[in-house]
Amino acid sequence: MRVAKDSIRASSLTSAKEITKPTDTRTDTKKRRLQTTRVVESAAGAPRMLTGPERYELTLTPTVYTLDRKFCGFACKKRIPKLYVVSADGKLVYVGVTHQPMSNRLRYGFKAKGKGGYYGYAWRNKHTRVSLYVWAAQADTDSSVLETIEAEVVFLARHSTGAWPDCQTEIHFHQASDAHKRAAAAVWNAIA
Repeated sequence: MRVAKDSIRASSLTSAKEITKPTDTRTDTKKRRLQTTRVVESAAGAPRMLTGPERYELTLTPTVYTLDRKFCGFACKKRIPKLYVVSADGKLVYVGVTHQPMSNRLRYGFKAKGKGGYYGYAWRNKHTRVSLYVWAAQADTDSSVLETIEAEVVFLARHSTGAWPDCQTEIHFHQASDAHKRAAAAVWNAIA
């Protein structure tokens, strides 16, 4: 198991470098806040597909969650495509994508009661504490790009652990390019 993670990590880092740059974001109260965002650049210097992650700790019951801090930066922005990963006890349990602010998306996943066949997040019923990682893509990114990265991250979890993520109930498959695979490896390395 360890060999698979290390080989994925090594292959993704040989052609990329990671830089940290300060970005100016606004919180809900319109105060300026300096936040450090990791942007991974390819060897050619072009930015990769995702920025982040922002990490949050959640305490759960089946119907409500509490955060260790308020959502900020791109996690609370409308119309910014986001990929998010939920891990519990050091294991990836769910990968999802959204264009909504994370508070809206989580509220929907916690309040669902089966209308239209959606029963909400399975992980809310199985765990009491999780880590939430959120990445952002450019505003004009097509949803199929994030869905492709989502599927590749889920595949990396399966490849590394021998099992699908415990609470993953849906995946959208699209043909993955090398850029999608590199983005997924960067996500996997950030949470592994």
